[in-house]
Amino acid sequence: MPLPFTHPSLARLTAFAADELDARARGHTARHLRECARCQDALRFVRSLDVAAAPAPPSPPEALRRRILASRAAGERIILPGQLTAPSRSAWRWRIATGAAVAALVLASLRIFGPSDALAVTERSDLTTSPAAPTRGSALQVRYRPGSMRFRGTTTLALRARLRTARDEAYSVPASQVRRLTTLRRDADGTFVGRVTLPDSIVFADLAVESLDSSRVDANDGHGWEVLVAESDGRPAFDALYQQANDMMGRSWERGYAAMRRATDLYPGQIEGWIYREFFERAIYTGATADSVTQAYRVRLDSLISSAKARPRLRYEEIGSVYFRTYAAAVRSGATRADSTEWTYWWNRIRTEYPRHEQVAQRLPYFMDAKLLGHRAALDSLESLYHALSPITGLGRALFNRAQQLMTDGDDPATVRRWLERAAAGSPDSARRMAMSLSARPAFRDEGMQLLRTLLRDSSARLVRVRALESNANEYDREVADQRRRMLASLGRALVVQGNRKAALDTLRLAASGTWDPALFAELAATYLQAGDTLAAYRMDARLVVDPRTSASHADTLAADGRRRLGAQAWTSALTSARREMHERLLERSVVRSVPESVTLRTRDGREARVHELAGGKPAVVIFWSRHCGPALEATADIATLIARLEAEGTRTLFVVNEAPSTDLDRALAGLKITWPVYFDSQGSLANAMNIFGTPSYYVLDGAGRVRFDYAAEVLDVAAQVEAVRSEGR
Repeated sequence: MPLPFTHPSLARLTAFAADELDARARGHTARHLRECARCQDALRFVRSLDVAAAPAPPSPPEALRRRILASRAAGERIILPGQLTAPSRSAWRWRIATGAAVAALVLASLRIFGPSDALAVTERSDLTTSPAAPTRGSALQVRYRPGSMRFRGTTTLALRARLRTARDEAYSVPASQVRRLTTLRRDADGTFVGRVTLPDSIVFADLAVESLDSSRVDANDGHGWEVLVAESDGRPAFDALYQQANDMMGRSWERGYAAMRRATDLYPGQIEGWIYREFFERAIYTGATADSVTQAYRVRLDSLISSAKARPRLRYEEIGSVYFRTYAAAVRSGATRADSTEWTYWWNRIRTEYPRHEQVAQRLPYFMDAKLLGHRAALDSLESLYHALSPITGLGRALFNRAQQLMTDGDDPATVRRWLERAAAGSPDSARRMAMSLSARPAFRDEGMQLLRTLLRDSSARLVRVRALESNANEYDREVADQRRRMLASLGRALVVQGNRKAALDTLRLAASGTWDPALFAELAATYLQAGDTLAAYRMDARLVVDPRTSASHADTLAADGRRRLGAQAWTSALTSARREMHERLLERSVVRSVPESVTLRTRDGREARVHELAGGKPAVVIFWSRHCGPALEATADIATLIARLEAEGTRTLFVVNEAPSTDLDRALAGLKITWPVYFDSQGSLANAMNIFGTPSYYVLDGAGRVRFDYAAEVLDVAAQVEAVRSEGR
C-alpha cells in the first residue's frame, strides 16, 4: 500500500476525472488508482459531486453525514441531490478546500461502485434533433445532454458538423462543409440547447459537440449524431441515405451497407441504390459468397438497367453508377472494352451525355496506351485531356497521378513544374504525394525538393485539408505535425543522396522529433554513421531494438553490436531510455473510447459473454477477421504469430469473426490451421461499438476495457501498443 503522502491530492483527482492532465501525469495517476482502493473511492466521490452537487455553500459536516447514511439506507447511488447545473469556479475551489474532510466521511461510510470501474466512463452523452424527420432547409432544435464529467463547468458549447449535398463523394467533403453551425447554451437542467437551419442543399449531416476552444470534442465515440433529410411523407430521402453510405466510407462497411439496404427497401426503383448496395456486398463478402448474396436482386437490377437503355438521357449519378458497374464486372472477368459489348455501350454513352463526367475523367488517362502512342505523344494527349476536362475534381484527379507515372527522367523541368502546379492548386494531398515521389527520382529531385520546401512553409490549413469532426485541436495539430514529418523525411532522404549530410541530419532529426517511427530511426542511424557520429547512431539502434516490430534476428544483431561498441552499462542505459520514450510517444497517441458494458460476443459453445469479462480486467487485443476478406486471409499467418507472442506475455486476445458458428465455418478455420479460441459477432454489436471499417482490424483494450488507439495499421503495431498500455500499470 502506498504511503499516505504519495496519494494524489483531491485537486489532482478532480483534474484526472475531467481529463485535464497531460499524458505523463494522467499515466502516473492511473497507475496509482489501479493499486489504491482509497483513491479509487475518492475518485468516485469527485465524480458523484460533479453529477449531483449544486454551487451552494457547504452543508455542515454532521448534516452531510446524515444525508449520506440516509441515501445509503435508501439504496440510492447518487448521494448529493441537486440540479445538474454547471458548478462555478468558486464552487470547485470550495470542493477542493473541503474535499479531504468530506472524502473521509464518504470513505468511512460508503462504497458506491466496485473497484473495476474506477476509470470507466459512467455515462454516454445524448444528442437529439427535432423535428426527427426534417425536410430540406428545416430549422432544427438541438438538445445535447453530456455524459458524466464531460464539459464540466461549461455553459456554452459549439455544434459542429460534416455536411453533405446530394453530389458529394465518398470518404470526404469539401473543407467548407466541415464547420461550426451554432452555439449550444446550458439550460437549468444541464441540457445544452440551440437552434440551426441547414442550407437547402444539405441532405445529410453528421454532428459533434465541442468546447469553444476545440480542446474537447464529443463525437459519440466516433459515430457522431446523424441527421437525414426526409421527404414530405417522413421517409429519409434517397439522397440522404446515399450520402449516409458515402459518409461511412473509410469508417464502417457495415453501416454503409445498412444505409443502402434501407435505400433499396424504400426506393426500389433507384438504379444507383441497387448498384451501391451491390458494391458494399462485394466489399464485405468475396467470390461465390458475394455472387449468392447479390443473386437475390440481380434480375431486378438487370431489368432496371435494361429500362434505362431505352431512356434518351439519364441523370448524372445514374449513368455514373451504371457505367461503374459494367466496368467493374468486366475487370473482374478480365475483359476489355473490345471484349465487352455492355462496357463499350455504356462507355460511349457516358462520354456522349456527360463528356466531363468524373468517371470519364478518371478512366480516360488510363485508357491511353503510352507504349503505342510513344512517350511524347502520351504526355501531349494528357495535356489535351487536362484542358478538355477542366476543372478537374473528384475522381478525375487520377489524371495527375497518371501524369506522374508517365513523366520520365528525360522530361524537361517546365513540363514537370506545370503538372506540379496543377496538382498543388487542387489538393494539398496530391501536391504532397507528388512532391515526395519526385524528390526520390534523380531527374526530378530538385523540383520535388523545391515543392516540399514550399509546402513546409505553407500554413497548417494547406498541410491538412480540414480538422476531422471527431478530432480536437490538439489532435489536429498532431496530424499537421505528422504531415510535416513525412515531408521532412522525404526532404532528408533527398539531401542524403545529394551528399549534404549536415542538412540531411538536421532535417531527419526534425522529422523524428516527437514521434516514434522505426523507419526514420533506421535512416538516422545510417546517416549518423556516415557523418561519423557513432554514439548518436547507436542510440537510434537502441530504439530499433526495443521496438517489437523489429525482427528478432535484426534486434539481436544490433544489440550485440551496441554492447560491443558502447559497453554493457551504457547500452543497457540506452535501451532503458529508448523503451521509456517509446511508451511515452505511443501513449501520447492514445485516443480513449469506451465500449458499452452490454456488448457481448458468442463463444463456440453458444454462451453469450460480455467483452469486458472476456478481457479479464487486463490489457487485451481484439482482432476482427473474416474468411471472406482477402486481406484478412493474407494476414492469418501474421495474426497467428501475434497471438502466440501476446499469449506468451500474458495478454489475452479476442479473435472475432463476423458470422455465427457453423460446420462450414469450422471446416474453413481448420483448413487455415486456426486453433485458437474464436468469438462470434454475427449481429455486429462489437464491430459497431468499435466503429470498424473492415477486416482485418486490430484494437488494444486497457484494463478498464476501453479502446486505447484509433487503429493499428499493421499486425506488429499491436505489439508496440500493448506494451505501451501495459507500461501504465508498472
